Order: sequence, then structure tokens, then C-alpha cells
Amino acid sequence: MPIASMKELKEREELKDKMTGDHHAGDDGDVPKEALEMPVDGERLPTDFHGIYHEKQIGALCAVHALNNLVQARWFDEVGLAEVARDLDRREAALLSSPVADHESQNVRGDGFFSVQVILQALQRAGLACGQLGSTANRERGDAGYILNRREHWFALRRIGDRHWFDLNSMAKTPQEMSPAHVDLFLQAHFEKGYSVFAVRGAFPSHRLERDAGALAAAVAACASSGAAPASSSTKPATQAFSGAGRALAP
Repeated sequence: MPIASMKELKEREELKDKMTGDHHAGDDGDVPKEALEMPVDGERLPTDFHGIYHEKQIGALCAVHALNNLVQARWFDEVGLAEVARDLDRREAALLSSPVADHESQNVRGDGFFSVQVILQALQRAGLACGQLGSTANRERGDAGYILNRREHWFALRRIGDRHWFDLNSMAKTPQEMSPAHVDLFLQAHFEKGYSVFAVRGAFPSHRLERDAGALAAAVAACASSGAAPASSSTKPATQAFSGAGRALAP
């Protein structure tokens, strides 16, 4: 096992404190406390944060936001995901030898919830492979992105450059930067709380911050100065077929 530097040991202790601090949102899934107190408005807030693409929550579309935040571009929308869902419905109905209309969709609901299968299919169509991790031991050195799900909320982690990871939760107003050491502890804590973690692998689109070290450093500094709180961990795992924000954001 590699020997950790003093900086990495300090980061690990800081992350442990954050993961058990008072800012976590109890049993509300992976939603920062400040997002519950002052909900974000994805229709008004910009998607660009110092060169980092970060969609904020609109309705129950967290699956769409997680995918776009993951690839750092607006590749996906609810219309496209709904078409993936309808295709899955048709294929499932064919296996059951029954008309699609005779069955309630198990892949999309009217309020914007999408099943895990829809997410996996959408990524596959975009040329990206997505597989569920059983533990942090299944991480690979070249991993550049993860999506996490618990209850009815999706969010993404994305690496930009060699050492900078960003928590791009759509329920937060700004991204949160994490070092590789933070990511290991962050994922382990979420595994222990019952989260599903998926590694997304393949050819991600090129990111301009990876070609501009100064701009990347400025984005990292902006994340630190914004005071973005880390995503929360809930104490009771839950498994549901549908994934979305599932909460009212407007007062």
C-alpha cells in the first residue's frame, strides 16, 4: 500500500469531518442542506462556472443534469431520454408478447423520473460504457467519471485534468473540487450508506480546461472560495426503479 503524504492524510481527516458534520441533510437523499433551505433555480442560474459545465436542478430532471454534468456538455435532454424509455418499453413488451399500451412504463414517469436502464442505454448510445461498482477496489486508474444514485436522485463526479475531481450535484449552486484521495473516501462513505455507484468509461469529449492549466487552477480556486458544501449521505439505503430529483424546489 502506498504511503500517504501529510497533505493527503490531512485531506482525509477533513473529508471525514465533512461527511459526519451538521451540514448533511438527514434522510433526504444526496441533497446538500443549503439546497433544501434555499432551493436552486436551474432555469435562472448559469451552467458555466469558470469553465466547468454545471447544470442546476429543474423539476425532476436530475438524471438529465447528471448525464450532462458528467460529459460536461448538453448532450442529453428529457425528450431524448423519453425516447430511450419508450424503446425499452417496446422491447420489454415484445418479450412479454403483449401490447405496450397494456403495461405501465417501468422506465419513465410523467414527472420526469427515468429508470436506471434508461441511463445506461443513453450512455451506451453516446459511446460510453457504464458499469456498477461493488466497491472502491473496482476503480481504475484511468477513470474520469462516476454517477451516483440513491432513492430518487442522480448526480455526477467528473475528473478534469490529472488530479482534480468535481462533485457536480445539480442541487448545489456551485461545483465542489476534490482530490483523488477525497474521491476514494467520498465513494466509500456513499457505498456504506447504500448508494449505487456507476463508473462511466470511454472517450469523453475533450475539455478546454485540460488544455489551459491556468484556467483550471482558477476554476479550482473559485470552487474553494465559493464555499460549496459536499453532497450529503443518508443513513438508510433505499432502492427504487425510478431516478430523478423527486422533490419540490419552489417554495
